[in-house]
Amino acid sequence: MIMMSQFTVHYNGPDAPQAEIDAIGQMPGVQVLDTLPKTLLVETATPDALVKAIADHFPGWTVAPTKYIGLPTVRPQLKSAPDEKAAADQSTGSALAPSKYIGLPLIKLRMKPAPDEDDKGQSR
Repeated sequence: MIMMSQFTVHYNGPDAPQAEIDAIGQMPGVQVLDTLPKTLLVETATPDALVKAIADHFPGWTVAPTKYIGLPTVRPQLKSAPDEKAAADQSTGSALAPSKYIGLPLIKLRMKPAPDEDDKGQSR
């Protein structure tokens, strides 16, 4: 079995010439897997030949090996077990959940009424 390597071939100019994109895709031993306007994802069994051919015949193109980075497995975990009282309140269907603010005095806000047009010049 032949080991195939994947490489990213990137054009460093404003617009990649279509003739060069086609020529890279037709190189012997190179298979184009995906294309973007300035980037090709290629697979080859002869990476040294690919790098040499790109460097010799296609100025403005760079070749880099493709790296894959695995994403971590994220699984939700409980930080602590729920306490029994909270579980009992939820099971009874209580609409009010226990709160650490129960028993604290409420603050009343007093707002000044807006001055009437008749009271513009008068002070209170």
